Amino acid sequence: MGKGGKGEFGYLRKQRGRTLLVMVLLYAMALMMYFGAQAYFGTNRNLFTILAVLVVLPAAKYTVNFIMLVRAGECPEEVHAGVEKHVGNLDNAYDLYFTSEKKNFNIRHLTIGGGSIAAFTADSKCDCRAGEQHLRRMLTGNGIHGYQIKIFRDLPAYLTRLDQLNDLEVDGKDHEKLLELLYRISL
Repeated sequence: MGKGGKGEFGYLRKQRGRTLLVMVLLYAMALMMYFGAQAYFGTNRNLFTILAVLVVLPAAKYTVNFIMLVRAGECPEEVHAGVEKHVGNLDNAYDLYFTSEKKNFNIRHLTIGGGSIAAFTADSKCDCRAGEQHLRRMLTGNGIHGYQIKIFRDLPAYLTRLDQLNDLEVDGKDHEKLLELLYRISL
């Protein structure tokens, strides 16, 4: 993970800012191109109109990404502080937002250890059971088997689970591959 990359604390906040900046620049470029060419040529029937329309396409993509990033809640500082006291040497990630065909799953923190994946969500609307099934399907579909998956809504119970996972022997051989997959399937 690089500085500010997926899985790091504060990733969603930084990504929102970057996405908003690119989105605004693309729309501004399209508008300047369209209206500048219209003022210069006196008509909108020119090559610059087509180019302006083509620039709007990636701008629209960034708009959708920005909307999804706004919907995704980020890990609060107090949760981060509590988790850091209990995570130990376990592989972990912050601010993951998984989407499925029917539901979205806002995971504030996720930990891998002892053949288990434990995750915490503060979203009261999150269907934890459906989230566990979705993650299991995604892992199985990508050739990763044998992990128990549990999503917690209760922070003290999650912190207790982190302590339990720290006490188990950690075999992190597949954890890097698993984290890469989780980053690919999250927002």
